[in-house]
Amino acid sequence: MTYYGDEAFPALSDEQWARLQAYGSAQEVESGALLWGAGEATYDLILVDSGEAEVARAATARATEAVVARFGTGQFAGELGLLTGQATYLSSRVSKPGQVHRISPVCFRQLMDEDPDLSDVILRALMARRRNLRGGEAARSIGILGSEMSAGALALRTYAAGQQLPHTWVEIDTPAGAALARAVTAAGADLPVVITPDRGAARRHTRPASRASGPVLPAHRGAAPGSGHRRRWPGWTGCRGLRRVGRLRTLLLDAVAAGGQAAASSRIENYLGFTSGISGAELTGRAAVQAQKFGARIASPSQAARLDTTHERLRIMPTDDTTIEARAVVIATGARYRSLPLDRWAEFEGAGIYFAATELEATACGPGPVAGGANSAGQAALYRWTRHCRHPDRARQ
Repeated sequence: MTYYGDEAFPALSDEQWARLQAYGSAQEVESGALLWGAGEATYDLILVDSGEAEVARAATARATEAVVARFGTGQFAGELGLLTGQATYLSSRVSKPGQVHRISPVCFRQLMDEDPDLSDVILRALMARRRNLRGGEAARSIGILGSEMSAGALALRTYAAGQQLPHTWVEIDTPAGAALARAVTAAGADLPVVITPDRGAARRHTRPASRASGPVLPAHRGAAPGSGHRRRWPGWTGCRGLRRVGRLRTLLLDAVAAGGQAAASSRIENYLGFTSGISGAELTGRAAVQAQKFGARIASPSQAARLDTTHERLRIMPTDDTTIEARAVVIATGARYRSLPLDRWAEFEGAGIYFAATELEATACGPGPVAGGANSAGQAALYRWTRHCRHPDRARQ
């Protein structure tokens, strides 16, 4: 059983396989051995020299365990989280005994830096796997439970969609939503909640629901830079023990999510190279992966609150009490949306009043009438509201 497409299973030559093996260490494995578990902060790229490995989505409150992919001799097991630093949401175990090579995160980064040929092959495979996992059984590994008209739920869904994170949305006012709420003991005051795989997924498949106001989803993704300590971005040591010098260490802090306003665009048709157009989310998603391929780290949501220039190194203080030291800082303040001077406006932001016209907002509005304004209203009417709403002609420039 395999849910990945052909692009996700590249055929490597013997010479390419040998080059890959040089970055890892060999290990004999028995059937049932866990290669990585759900909820782990880091994990290794696994090269299957002989035998077989399978990747599974843990059992949830609504579904039994499901195998989403199998990897045989000459194939490598891993997903886009190897590059983005996202915590694992699937587990992998040995289904047939044999030998594997483990490539550690440090060695994986060195591989992506040193071998352009292999890095391109691996990157295309990891991206293809993520695309397919978002629409398959793997999407059940992370659940967002809440109300369609909840601003907090929309914020979580927007974040997960922007990060291309496999997940499932469950509306509380449905039989499935009510059953899930009972299964994770979530009351109305707890909503919205995120249900993620536990680090002990082999023994415990879900953890209790957590309030969406906490950093559950970003932390699970591995996006938070950490809190309550000082962090410096120095050089690093390669997997062969060689000191890497002259390498630019880049950290991006974004208060909401990487991509900003462009990520919320329904369709971009005037960007060079995309003759058929591309959604803002897809364009910024590709840009983020490209930056991470070259070693940049993206932390979001993480808002920079203050910049201290009185020390030898510049110090950035995010709102979580972290202090980040750097030699250079590029500041992009972004934009703030203006609102109308109406009573209780803030109460309805994200719950009836929206500053974007993506599929999420259009679905929330359903078949009802919609009114719009500002310079993107026409685009919203053409590309989103015409599919869902009763009176798209009410959108005005």
